[in-house]
Amino acid sequence: MLTQSMTPATEQRLVLEGVSWQQYETMLATLGDDFPNLRLSYLEGTLEIMTTSPEHEELKKVIGMLLEAYFQETRTRFHALGSATFRKAMKLRGLEPDECYCLREKKEVPDLAIEVVITSGMINKLDIYQGLGSLKSGNGRMGNSCFIICAQRDMNKSTRVNYCLTWMYSN
Repeated sequence: MLTQSMTPATEQRLVLEGVSWQQYETMLATLGDDFPNLRLSYLEGTLEIMTTSPEHEELKKVIGMLLEAYFQETRTRFHALGSATFRKAMKLRGLEPDECYCLREKKEVPDLAIEVVITSGMINKLDIYQGLGSLKSGNGRMGNSCFIICAQRDMNKSTRVNYCLTWMYSN
């Protein structure tokens, strides 16, 4: 008999190669809002489907609350867009950030996105954000601001978990 935990302790990922843009759009439409703990990332024919863990959800919520408190304290006008799906068919890119914000006014793509990474993904999300236009590049480097904060902790002697927060911001 096979048993599975109802809430996985870690993120799980499935990567599919050779997925057309139409198949990606169909997957988004089929899943709709019925599966909030799934994140889909699409980059030029590669689709990554990720489940989030309770730890992942807690971290993104705490980081989001801290940012929103900062915005309130500094009187920064912002629009919290949560994990809305952003995509551009012409660039063959799409994703759902953990949390995202437009600063000052609403825009087509967010100014700031929070991606909490507990286990390494297969798709480079910075490439997706660049293609969406939320990160600008100049001379081959990421423009404006991109902060990546990583830490490691040993759960036990045989398991190592990497934590990474990526904060992407553009004007």
